[in-house]
Amino acid sequence: MHFVYFQLPGGLIVKEKISSSIRIYNTARQHLNSKQWALHSDVHGSRGKDKSHMFVSDVLREAGLNAPSARPWFYGYAPIPSSEWGNRHSPIIHAHNCYHSVSVPILGDIVAFPNPRGHTHVGIVSPRGHFICTSDKKIIEMKIPTNIKRLFWRYKDINLNEDSENYDWD
Repeated sequence: MHFVYFQLPGGLIVKEKISSSIRIYNTARQHLNSKQWALHSDVHGSRGKDKSHMFVSDVLREAGLNAPSARPWFYGYAPIPSSEWGNRHSPIIHAHNCYHSVSVPILGDIVAFPNPRGHTHVGIVSPRGHFICTSDKKIIEMKIPTNIKRLFWRYKDINLNEDSENYDWD
């Protein structure tokens, strides 16, 4: 959990918790219309390839959270492929221990559309049944399809009690 501090009139300072889900959504929303992850961009040396998994990984990291990696950190940038987000039993995601699958999405959840015969697409859940994702030309927001299989992952926030060493998962 991250905190934001506000100074109210009169000098009173207020501390407010900001959930990981909100941070993920706000970070993804800042990239709407960006061409950084477009199909023909050179980001991460992947011109002409779908970058939905890179977009999700980059958003998680920019939000200050751990993103699952396909290889150990010392190999450099290695986001998990979209197919891992589309696999409810992904050993990589479960070993990472920061995400759990959910059936009812909220803002900032990761949504994947598994396709056993082709490419799995992944993005970030936004309001009103939409999600933020890559397209051929830019980052867009579109309606979550209801006629195809989908899987949602939520980042596990740790609530630390400042007076003790006990914690629990949201």
